[in-house]
Amino acid sequence: IPISSADVYQTTIHFGCSEANNLSVNSEIEAAIWAPFSNDTDNPKRFSAKRFDGETITYYNEKCSRTTCGNLRELLAAPLPDSQCGGLVELQNAILTTQGIPEYSKIEWELKGNFTNDFEMDFEKEFGNKEDYMIIRFNQGTNFFAVQNWDFSTASNHFYELTSVNLPVSAPNGPQCTLQWINGSDGVEGQGKVANPLSMHKNHVNLKSGNKIYDPSYGIETTMNELNFENSNFATAGGIILAVVEKSTNASKFYYWIGTENSAGMDFIID
Repeated sequence: IPISSADVYQTTIHFGCSEANNLSVNSEIEAAIWAPFSNDTDNPKRFSAKRFDGETITYYNEKCSRTTCGNLRELLAAPLPDSQCGGLVELQNAILTTQGIPEYSKIEWELKGNFTNDFEMDFEKEFGNKEDYMIIRFNQGTNFFAVQNWDFSTASNHFYELTSVNLPVSAPNGPQCTLQWINGSDGVEGQGKVANPLSMHKNHVNLKSGNKIYDPSYGIETTMNELNFENSNFATAGGIILAVVEKSTNASKFYYWIGTENSAGMDFIID
């Protein structure tokens, strides 16, 4: 088995050998290894991926924690395997490479260029004189895109009030760690059957093999091209999470400002 470039750990070997037992055709091995990552409701192994020690692997179950694992080594060593997208992508790829399946390409998503909407213009239309307010932008310099099923139809001048945010400014990861789809309702599940994982991101990572895109964070497998995948899974292409504080009353509200509509497109890098 050509494993020279694989990350060989107990979990990656055990996972692959257990799921792909007695299989020899690459497509069958790939499908068997994917099954525990999948969100397919007809799949009895749905969202059941486990580490070698039996702990179920989750995606942003601890949304406000600094301990979510960003890479494979962290994911395998942490007391609980709660992962970011990068850790899950590295895990899936490592399991496949230990089974002799060629490494996949990695797709990294981020905002393409500058925002297409004008923040200063939108702010003046929505609130009036900017000097009357204090603006606190979370994770200064960071642009966040929203995943489905966010519904921003009630946004005014591209400002969408986040009524579910209740964290102080200093909270780990900023307020996005408590945001919920459709302003308080649950959205699509994440890995490990996490009902409401993180739903706004500064970037996201998938795997690509041939004409397939895999997103182990949300259990998505598709033959869509990159553009159609983006349109089906991202609600916006970029924006800002901020608090607007009225100086005269000290009253504050949280907002997501939509900087770039999804229709304007995102940038993706295939590595």
